[in-house]
Amino acid sequence: MKKTVESFVALNRKAFLLLGVMLSLAVFGIVALKSTAQSSTQRKDNTGIPVRSSAEVGSETRFAGELAPPESPLVVLYDQYNSAGPFASNSQNYETANDPFDDFVADDFVVPAGPGWTINQVDVQGLYFNGAGPATSVNIAFYADAATLPGAAAPGCTYANVAIATGAATGSFTLPLPTGCVLAPGTYWVSVQANQNFTPAGEWGWQDRTLQSTSGAAFKNPGGGFACGNNWARKTICIL
Repeated sequence: MKKTVESFVALNRKAFLLLGVMLSLAVFGIVALKSTAQSSTQRKDNTGIPVRSSAEVGSETRFAGELAPPESPLVVLYDQYNSAGPFASNSQNYETANDPFDDFVADDFVVPAGPGWTINQVDVQGLYFNGAGPATSVNIAFYADAATLPGAAAPGCTYANVAIATGAATGSFTLPLPTGCVLAPGTYWVSVQANQNFTPAGEWGWQDRTLQSTSGAAFKNPGGGFACGNNWARKTICIL
């Protein structure tokens, strides 16, 4: 049976307050990238909107539960596996009955000056709530930067139904890309969205962080279930 916005959001709030989920994202390539959706310490409670957080980038310091660095020849390009916060950000493709709640979270990262990088793998640290999962696969997309929000999709860097190599049971995924994503120097955004039915598997969220660098995370909910519009917006405008 299709859930109302109110009951769906109530479940989200209960999960965040009791579980305090985790979000980190790491992207590896031949010269690899590592990133995470990030959080802020500012809390924002809006009626009809789930409690989540905003994006930040941190140093190379690692914390318990982090996935191991990639083996050679993969090298870490970008790393935000630190400063874990108490909240998580849902980024999920639900079953048809809950399509209005389909949402995306994206975070930005920088490819430094030089010949460019080929991204071959994404690692994302997350957690299930309102159910034990698992996600069946994920959707990954890289975007150009457009005035500190995600812009046009990077050519050849959108991937649907990516298989989860490891971590499907826990919510922290290792995600080899089916083809490399080639990025020139510049600022980009990456989004990871779990393919997972709310009934009976529940929800999946990225671990948020307590520090911010570069731009705050972006959020999009095209179906309007979380009442935030269908375009990318700063995550704290819509949710925690």
